[in-house]
Amino acid sequence: MPANPSQDEEPSATIATRSREFAKEFVARQIEEAAISLFAERGYENVTVADIADAIGVSRRTFFRYFASKDEVLRAHAIRLHARVLRALERRPPDEPAAVALCNAFLDTADVSAEERENMLRRNRVLRDHQGQAGWATMTPEMGAALVDRLAARMRVEAKTDLRPRLLVATIWAAADAATAHWVAAGDDEPLTITMRYAFDKVMSGLSALDSD
Repeated sequence: MPANPSQDEEPSATIATRSREFAKEFVARQIEEAAISLFAERGYENVTVADIADAIGVSRRTFFRYFASKDEVLRAHAIRLHARVLRALERRPPDEPAAVALCNAFLDTADVSAEERENMLRRNRVLRDHQGQAGWATMTPEMGAALVDRLAARMRVEAKTDLRPRLLVATIWAAADAATAHWVAAGDDEPLTITMRYAFDKVMSGLSALDSD
């Protein structure tokens, strides 16, 4: 009689699915890294999809399985950062004031290794040179709505009738964006968290007023 599989063992189908997801993520990151390197070296406008595909030995068709355009590649890292801010916000203590929680969520996300810090600098320089933007750049409507909803829940107010959650998100996002743009322009080895914390400290007095009844 065959032994029963341990309850701790994962089904083979789950393992296979995770393996496929890992492989897809690996290829997507390869495409992204190759694209950013080429953008930094040649300039965004001088790089084609074919150039990016050739750099890692895949076809244009493979590229389009992962990204709809060059611009989507350029924005991929920002989208991941946005998701990390949301996750970081959800991990903040429930009794932490909304403004402080969102500032800390940005700081938690910006607290990266030296290697990732260099990658962030390089990506933001490409964004700055291509579109005159560096930093957290444009907040998507989906991202803005998600942050507003989470702050409203933390403040125990209705986002549709109370303006404060939206004001907090707009102000803190702008401070994080300005801090990151300044950090990119300075181009030194100082951690982004130092610059970002300075920016938050400068606006926190006004934010505290928004965060109270």
